[in-house]
Amino acid sequence: MATEEAGSAHKHVSGLQPDQDGHQGGRNRTATEVSPLISTAPALTETRVLNPAVEHPESSDPNPKNSAVEEVAEVASINSNHSDKDWLSHVSSLSLWASPLIRLCILLFLAGVGITVSQPSMDVIYYKLACQSLMKNSLAPPAEFRCDPVQSQQIVSTYLMWDNIVQSAVSLATCTKVSALSDIYGRKPFLTAFISCFCVTYYIYYFLMSTSSGFPMWGLWAATALGSCTGGSAAFMALFKAYITDITVASERVSGISFCLVSFTAGQLVGPLLSSVLLSHARRNEKIPKIPRVSDPSIASSFAVDPANLVPRSELVPLKASLFIFTLAAIFCFVLLLESRSEKSRMKSRSASVISLQAPRPHLPTLSSRIWHGFTSFIEPLQLLTFPTKLRTEENAHNFKKIRLCVFLLSIAELFFGVTILSTMIVEPQYTIYKYEWDSVTISNFSMGRSVAQIFGLAVFLPLVYKHIFPRFKHLRPVANTFDAADSWVMGSGMFLYALDHLGKAFAPTGTVFVGLALAGSLATVVGPVAAAAPVKFFPSSKVGEFYGALALAQGIISLVAPMVVTSLYTHGVKHGFPGLSYIYTAPDNSTVLEHAADDTYTALDNDAEHMDEDAAWLREQRDSNKNLHWLKRPSVIMLGICIWMASASHTSGEGTRQALTFKLACNTISEGSGTCDSTETQLLVSKLQQYYAVCSGVITMFASGKVGPLSDQYGRKAFMLAVVIGLFLGKLSKLIVMSSFNELQFTLMVLTEVLQNIGGGIVCYVTLASCYVSDIAETHQRTYFLGINMAALFLGFSIGPLIGNALLRWGTGGADSKEAANTITPGEFLPLKFELCLYATLMVLLAFVLPESRSEKARQKSRSLSRSSSIASIPQESSITAKGSILLRQLNFLRPVRLIFYPKDSVPASRHRSIRAYRTAVVVLFFTECIMVSLVIPLGEIFILYGIWRFKWGATDIGHLLAVSSSSRAFMLIVLSPIIHHKFFEGLLKLKVHHKYLDDVDFGMIASAFAIEIIGMALLSMAGSGGIFLICLIFTSFGTLAGPALNSAIVKFYPESRIGEVFGAMALIKNTLGIVVPLSMLALYKFALKSWSFPQVVFLFMAACFFVFLLAVSYVKWVLYKEHQYLALSGSSLTPSSSSSSLSALNEGSDSETPSAPNTPKPDSTPRRSSSPNHSRNASFSV
Repeated sequence: MATEEAGSAHKHVSGLQPDQDGHQGGRNRTATEVSPLISTAPALTETRVLNPAVEHPESSDPNPKNSAVEEVAEVASINSNHSDKDWLSHVSSLSLWASPLIRLCILLFLAGVGITVSQPSMDVIYYKLACQSLMKNSLAPPAEFRCDPVQSQQIVSTYLMWDNIVQSAVSLATCTKVSALSDIYGRKPFLTAFISCFCVTYYIYYFLMSTSSGFPMWGLWAATALGSCTGGSAAFMALFKAYITDITVASERVSGISFCLVSFTAGQLVGPLLSSVLLSHARRNEKIPKIPRVSDPSIASSFAVDPANLVPRSELVPLKASLFIFTLAAIFCFVLLLESRSEKSRMKSRSASVISLQAPRPHLPTLSSRIWHGFTSFIEPLQLLTFPTKLRTEENAHNFKKIRLCVFLLSIAELFFGVTILSTMIVEPQYTIYKYEWDSVTISNFSMGRSVAQIFGLAVFLPLVYKHIFPRFKHLRPVANTFDAADSWVMGSGMFLYALDHLGKAFAPTGTVFVGLALAGSLATVVGPVAAAAPVKFFPSSKVGEFYGALALAQGIISLVAPMVVTSLYTHGVKHGFPGLSYIYTAPDNSTVLEHAADDTYTALDNDAEHMDEDAAWLREQRDSNKNLHWLKRPSVIMLGICIWMASASHTSGEGTRQALTFKLACNTISEGSGTCDSTETQLLVSKLQQYYAVCSGVITMFASGKVGPLSDQYGRKAFMLAVVIGLFLGKLSKLIVMSSFNELQFTLMVLTEVLQNIGGGIVCYVTLASCYVSDIAETHQRTYFLGINMAALFLGFSIGPLIGNALLRWGTGGADSKEAANTITPGEFLPLKFELCLYATLMVLLAFVLPESRSEKARQKSRSLSRSSSIASIPQESSITAKGSILLRQLNFLRPVRLIFYPKDSVPASRHRSIRAYRTAVVVLFFTECIMVSLVIPLGEIFILYGIWRFKWGATDIGHLLAVSSSSRAFMLIVLSPIIHHKFFEGLLKLKVHHKYLDDVDFGMIASAFAIEIIGMALLSMAGSGGIFLICLIFTSFGTLAGPALNSAIVKFYPESRIGEVFGAMALIKNTLGIVVPLSMLALYKFALKSWSFPQVVFLFMAACFFVFLLAVSYVKWVLYKEHQYLALSGSSLTPSSSSSSLSALNEGSDSETPSAPNTPKPDSTPRRSSSPNHSRNASFSV
């Protein structure tokens, strides 16, 4: 059978390849006969040395049968799918120096050095040549002529725009042919040709710049066209990506491309460094600048007037270095670079090419039809971007449409990303020279710094996540034959970071800010290797080069238009005083495209979840297994407390300074209109701003909070905590940029930054997720204390953060008090805000790579299964399309967790149905008490600050003291006094009982005493006559923080373990909904009392009344539960369910209760069974 298949393959191939004599013989042409280029170059020889298995020695076997058998086997082996694997296996066994990957990295390093060593000097020379051109064409006397920077900018922008168009147009005509021919004849000849053409191009650049007086545009454009005749940079990128694909397996492809990009980036780092060294050495030895050879004496004298517009010989030294390096690279490429494609692979591509060449050609009678046919043939490779039907195989037939959509969307994403990078390369040098007046040395230093950041992203971060981070997570493990979740995550995050980088650059006020943003955005280079490796996972190896060529062709077509558009935007922005306009329009966000592709091609498989009754057992099993883990991998309240502390410290370290700066900006806004800064008007303006903050951010967080809880049940707490922190980081960064870029209060932009800050759910959702985390890792009797530790860490961060902020503020401002600086804003005042961003960045790393996940995979699968089951069960039997739509709408319904507030029967075990009304009353009252209390306390902090500034004339330092005292006292209360009060006082001294399934006496005692002290403390705050007394009263009210953990712990006692995240999500949703109205009302009350009565203390008295109402509400809940307890005790039942899975009959059976007899009938034991008996309490598990 194998012989017959080999014979058929032999007949098929040999029939397509005629002999040199014109006969259809059985001999296949060798690579030497097909490609003289390969025969003359050392590529084929090296290939045979590298892979002896593909060597074809000309044997003179006298036995023709043996020769025929060998020939048939040879042709069959060419068409075999194992040839690529054999080649990869042999390449991987080579020594380090003989490795094609290492030699390609060396070549890319030399190319990076050659390109960048002269780039800074060339950017500066362009402007000097443009200024010389203006001098030659000016009618003004030479002594009076001054070079207009705007006109010079327009000349350089025009040249660069058309230079990119010329390069793109020439590359379009050759890039696809180069890529396709590289499949047939190998990658090495075309890489060598590219380096050689680049060497000639840079020689022409040097000649023109060293001999011209003016701007030699046409000569430079001709040099660019010559350098692009081998496909340009697009074909070069396609060739080296195809080279990597030839010599690596799919799982190592991203790392291989990363190493190559690191080598190229390292060359880009060494290039500017070498340029700076060469320029410094040349300038020390140069005394007289180079005078261009000009025949007109008047023009020569005009150059002598302003030597700054001359091109010194020292500026040409880096161009000489580029010539030398490209010459060295060409020699290395020709002699030492290895061929990546085996002879079998090239013969397979040639066979496919011969088939296409021998296909019947259409009859084209007219000139227009021939032109149209030529045009369609030219763009025909673009169909590979859509994964055409000819690539359909048995393996991909079942999901061919999804693969096609994925490849198309990934191609679009890579094209847009490439265009934005090209646009940045065009605009960035002009932007920095025009706005920040950078010279070539500064540009070199900037390039070096950015290259270091890119090297870190490509050489450290990307291999780390792909080899050590992603494999640890089931859904993030890299997959060899599809666009996986890891690729989606990296590309989406990188493009989002790149978009933020561009937006920040557009408004960067100084070069330092610009550099910082560019360094942060340079980490987005990790998108490049992933975007290059992801689409080719779906292609056969014989089509890889052709696909990359099609991608280069599409990018070249887009590049014909993109430079004109970007340059026009930049020029328009320069004319109207906003040169950063082009950055606004080139900020890409292709995350939706990538998510769409990932959703269509990568679907997670959910195992069938087990019954609901096993949830508590799973959690208990998980808690026990956590004890055996290493402390770094063990979910613990200490590690979570560190994350909470960092979040709160980050949030408050710059809050005092931010508030003071906001007042200064508001004061400047008021004084701009009236000439003087009125304190009352400033207060009103800032109060209005806070109201808008509350409304807009509340609306945003309301949508997020409704889904955070349920989704964290299904997918884990860690990911959503990280998302919240990312939103906070981006919002704080945006607010810093806005406040540092304007001298007056930008009301709309400030509100938008607040919205961005809360887009992930804000600090409320972060605390909610932390509470869910504690519920996962703590037993019921530990929750109150652990939740208290959470709150303590929060307040501890609130206390230490302002101290750090104040210290940084004093250091940044030189120790001067902010009150003495009036309304002037110094750069040192922004130092705490920058430190705040550093803390947030550290917290993101901690959450992403250190904090363990609290929910096990079984628990998450069960929550997903329950969510899916409830979605299906809640809709009637309909058509499949309607049912799917209903399920989707139900999943998107962010209000769905609200139903848990009303304690529905389907969310609790049947054993509680008998007392559902009492439980429902208790839960609803406790829910709204906790949510309203939190929504009142949140704006109270802002009111404390506003009141202190108005009443006690506080500055940034005093605000920091306020936050530090308040937070540290609350942290001390929760960490030290809370366990003492709970265990020693209520349980030990008062002998109160603790229950795990409802609000007990200890919970009630903690909550009631906290509310009582809050009532007294608020009354004392309204009577405080100085800032010191106000702080002392605030310390006294810190006892009220005990109510929060106790309320949270009491509420979750009523629900099963599998619903905890959804319960906290419902609480967060209610809090954020109330957060739209309550803070607005509180600030409105403060503003009204200040404006109408000049007595803002009304707010404190109102808070005292609210806490009194809360005390009454909790007392009512305790009374309802007490009455229900008495009723169940008299009826022989218990308030505590005997089993989570028991029905009402099972409960009655388990309680051993009998039907009550007539009142006068004697009974052996008429004493009712107490629910708190030891035996009954021991068996009262509430596992759901």
